[in-house]
Amino acid sequence: MTNMSLKDVLSEFEGKTSIEFYDLASAISKLPQNELELFEAKSELLAMSFSEGGYDEWKTYFGPTTTWTKKNTGEIVYMPDWKEITKDDIEYWKKRLSETSNLFLKNRYAGLIWDFEKKICSKEPNFKEVKLVYIQTAISIVEKDLPDHPGVGLNYISIAIERAIGCRNKKLSRQAIVVLLDYVAKYAKDDQPGIWAVPFDLLIKHSSYFSDFESQILKDNQERFEKLVQKCHQFGNSTDSYSHLVIEEVKLFATYYHRTKNKEAICRYLDDALECVRCSFAFRGSMWAHGMLQQLQSLYRKYNLDKQANKLYIDIQALGSKVLGEMTPQDYTIPLDKSRLNEYFEYYLDGSKEDVLKKYIYAYIPWLEKEKERIKRETELTPLASLIHTVFYDWSGMPINHLGGEDNEDKHRLSYGIYRHMLFESFLIDMHISKMEEQKVYNYDEIIALFDNSLVIKKEQKDIFQRAIRGYFDGDYMVACHLLIPLFESCVRTLAAYSGIDVLNNNKNEGNVYKPLDTLFEKLKTLDGVSKDVIAYWQNIYTDKYGWNIRNLFCHGLLQSSQFNKELADRLIHTFLTFTRIEIKTL
Repeated sequence: MTNMSLKDVLSEFEGKTSIEFYDLASAISKLPQNELELFEAKSELLAMSFSEGGYDEWKTYFGPTTTWTKKNTGEIVYMPDWKEITKDDIEYWKKRLSETSNLFLKNRYAGLIWDFEKKICSKEPNFKEVKLVYIQTAISIVEKDLPDHPGVGLNYISIAIERAIGCRNKKLSRQAIVVLLDYVAKYAKDDQPGIWAVPFDLLIKHSSYFSDFESQILKDNQERFEKLVQKCHQFGNSTDSYSHLVIEEVKLFATYYHRTKNKEAICRYLDDALECVRCSFAFRGSMWAHGMLQQLQSLYRKYNLDKQANKLYIDIQALGSKVLGEMTPQDYTIPLDKSRLNEYFEYYLDGSKEDVLKKYIYAYIPWLEKEKERIKRETELTPLASLIHTVFYDWSGMPINHLGGEDNEDKHRLSYGIYRHMLFESFLIDMHISKMEEQKVYNYDEIIALFDNSLVIKKEQKDIFQRAIRGYFDGDYMVACHLLIPLFESCVRTLAAYSGIDVLNNNKNEGNVYKPLDTLFEKLKTLDGVSKDVIAYWQNIYTDKYGWNIRNLFCHGLLQSSQFNKELADRLIHTFLTFTRIEIKTL
């Protein structure tokens, strides 16, 4: 390679029937330094470095190969960045477009010009010289079966169809659709929905352009669906793969028939899918069955088939106890350095009673920035863990929440991470409390005294608080928790009202209803002098469905008696103690 020039490399790739642009970029990057310094080499390397597949942030088909965020500034870095492209690059790519006869290279240059000429030059790309070339080369690549893998070919022909439709060119789009159907017919297999689903998906998105092909696509998918159903009934006791494929097909049929408001057809396909899923129950077990039934229940609900969805609720509920029985508890140990632990308590137990309690309060508030850093480190150490779809069950085995694939994924993972960290801290809090009890810092009288003049606990509620704290120190945690949870909500409302926040909404009967607790939390976050970290802590304990969520679980009767324990009571009292660190400014 040391003796090669850019011209030599381009000539070598010109004669290839199929090109991996990464390979071309790699070959250019290995050229001698004097060649790499040429503008042409830099422009070629830039052209071959972009990834394909669509990049929403740029609103382009070509996007960066990789991105990352600068630690200090939070700035997003793109590699490559479209802002690196110059007008000279655009002109050079146009020159190369006219010179090369290689279909892959022609398609590449034309696509880049189509995506970026307007951004760089404030000029719409020429239809005949750029757009038409891009679409026609993509069609030819697939028609001649040049890609190394069917998936690559589908990408080429799919974007050709999308771009032809975007240009409102029916003749060109029809040509591309014909090539697509022939290509799919050649490569589609029952176990490859990524191939056979493409025409149906495009039909759903662009029905008017696919009208001449609609009956054919529908017939092909109906035949495939019937084959998959048959295989489910035949092989369901040894594999679940066909039931998964059936559901993928059903999703397409449901979307298709939803356009025509044909609920009967949607229900028929979903019912067939349900029977297929049931074929694998014995093979895969209750947890798998549970998850599949939930998925189908969501589909029934999506298309307003409430009767069928409610029937599944009975099945899901019946499987709940079996699901819990299939779960295997995982034991783990936390190594403790006794010298470090002694140093820890030596610091936190030093000083006056007020100092000791103050340090205890601040020690177990999850500070958001620290938690974000901790979770980031955990993710770096175990990157695959963040990819795992997590399902949360209640005590009866009913799924009540999911973590994975949501718009607010980072926010929810932070909440869940804080929740888990606080669970790990429970043993430390217990030890901390024991040591404070030995110093007579943490007892009934001391805690009651802290709230003698508290504005958040109304005088009419003092006896409730006293009864709760007495129950706690007597070991009656059920009484303590039952009294503290609703009292905390009342205290938050009182705090909000004193801070000038409206705690009421008008109802339709010209009366008032109390605003949800979460709404008040968000309002409190906007106040000066109120720590956002403390409010986020309260949210995690009381209302965040990815946290402890104690208030909601308690009010809906979803807690078992065993859950009203010292661990929970310790946390509840700790949240009350945080009130003592908030300066309330009465209006």
